[in-house]
Amino acid sequence: MESATEAASDYQAYDYQTYFETMPSLQELPLVREAVHFMQALNKKMQAVVQETFAYLHSQLKRVPLDEWIARVNEMGTHVERAFNIAAVVPVLGTLTSAARMTCAKIQFLAGAILACTAEFVHLVASKSSVEKEFLVSMRILSALGLEFMIHGVLNYMRAAGELIVGTCTLGLGSIALIVPNIYNYRNFTPVFAYGTLLNEKGEKWQKSAL
Repeated sequence: MESATEAASDYQAYDYQTYFETMPSLQELPLVREAVHFMQALNKKMQAVVQETFAYLHSQLKRVPLDEWIARVNEMGTHVERAFNIAAVVPVLGTLTSAARMTCAKIQFLAGAILACTAEFVHLVASKSSVEKEFLVSMRILSALGLEFMIHGVLNYMRAAGELIVGTCTLGLGSIALIVPNIYNYRNFTPVFAYGTLLNEKGEKWQKSAL
């Protein structure tokens, strides 16, 4: 039976460097080689699926006149906000509608955040693929629309909170004083930060860059 000293001597005498040098590399192993080929094929397939998906989305966006759709959304937002502004100056009613306006402001902010984040994510992924520049511009425009709705949501919430405080502290009668800022500069109860302001500044520049 070998002693511990002889076993240690045999262990030291074994040329481990030669063993590792003669070992096949991981890439030469059949299983690893097949796994690499599978991942490469899967990557190509995923790239093809992504490109087809973005091509389909772009074709659908072309069917919808984006400028007209955004104009309608902005027009609707302007009408809704104008209705809240008119109701806000009516005694007692203004205090009641301010609470509803706060709820709508939260929904508006959340919807804008979802739209902006989704459009930015799609733009980020699409920019890594060979998609038309026009599609990327459309995503930037939708992202700006979402950001604008987030701004309107914050402003509407702040205004509604102010209207609620004024109405509560004056038993609803102080709401009539809010008519002063609404008729200032002949705004006719329309929003101070007009819908489409951000898009008008950025959208035209982005569309020119796509040409």
